[in-house]
Amino acid sequence: MPRLAGALFLIGALWAANGLGAEPPPGLFKPIAAGGVGSGAAVLRMDAPHIRTPQRLVQVEWALLEQARRLLELGGEAALLFNLAEAVALPVVFERWAPTKWGYSLAGRIADALGGRVVLAVHGELMAGALWTPTANYRIRSRGAGLHSIERVDATDAPPLAEPWIPPLERGDAAIEVPAQAADGMAQIDLLILWTPATRRLVGGLRPMQARVDLAVAVANDAYAAGGVAQNVRLV
Repeated sequence: MPRLAGALFLIGALWAANGLGAEPPPGLFKPIAAGGVGSGAAVLRMDAPHIRTPQRLVQVEWALLEQARRLLELGGEAALLFNLAEAVALPVVFERWAPTKWGYSLAGRIADALGGRVVLAVHGELMAGALWTPTANYRIRSRGAGLHSIERVDATDAPPLAEPWIPPLERGDAAIEVPAQAADGMAQIDLLILWTPATRRLVGGLRPMQARVDLAVAVANDAYAAGGVAQNVRLV
């Protein structure tokens, strides 16, 4: 009964299948005041040039994410409110979940932002996340002690993308290997990601590193699914 009640609660929170009536979905984040848990928001300033705003420290309502995952397991959708800042609250409708190397991922759309997407990688009570909207991008990172930060990213200050490099194919070269296909016809790419001890320390330890790697894989797979590409990346 608790499982069914949680599913029905989240179904109701879809508020009339995105008709935006009745009750809004529950908020996923609890802001942390400078002296502890409270209504205010503690912030940490970043030295990265593409982080225009301070970090906002929050606690995550993990029970809501687990309810969302269970509802997706049953074949439904789940709605949550991403209260990213005092003036920024985005209604998110999760459409799919998938097991990852070290936990699971959730992916979905932002209900009131055309083309807006959200992808999370969850490891117990630790996660990494990315959100894209037409006007701003956000990222979610673990900061230890059960806390996470929400950062608004200014993509205009990010390093420019380089032109793609296509290696020349000389006569007599071996044919390009086609990725193996799974039983469902989905092309599968096995991916190996390595990191140095310095990188692991920089992001806060092993589990935050694993969460970021899982997030990168989940973002790639969400892009394939959203674009109708029958291809999947698997971390080995």
